[in-house]
Amino acid sequence: MINEWSKAKLIRLSGIIQRNLIEKKSKMDLIYYDDPDYYDTYVIVANNTDQMIEKTVLIVSRLLAGIASHQKRTQKSRFRDKLKESPPCLPRSLMKNVSIVG
Repeated sequence: MINEWSKAKLIRLSGIIQRNLIEKKSKMDLIYYDDPDYYDTYVIVANNTDQMIEKTVLIVSRLLAGIASHQKRTQKSRFRDKLKESPPCLPRSLMKNVSIVG
């Protein structure tokens, strides 16, 4: 699921960034293209944009997966703690024999 989400976001984000680069490029003065340092930097950025976007989207998707996993574990832990404190249907005398699997 995360992989599909990543691919969908990657395609959309890549299109947006490429459009922004083309738009900014069209508004620049031609004098900037005479500067070799600027032009070299622009070419490097333009050539590596897709790779940088892909890495960023994958990092974000892994981060979101980690957060979701942590929240799920935290919720399970809280649920187990609540069961230990006051089980909903068993008297405390019977809880000695019950083990909570998690």
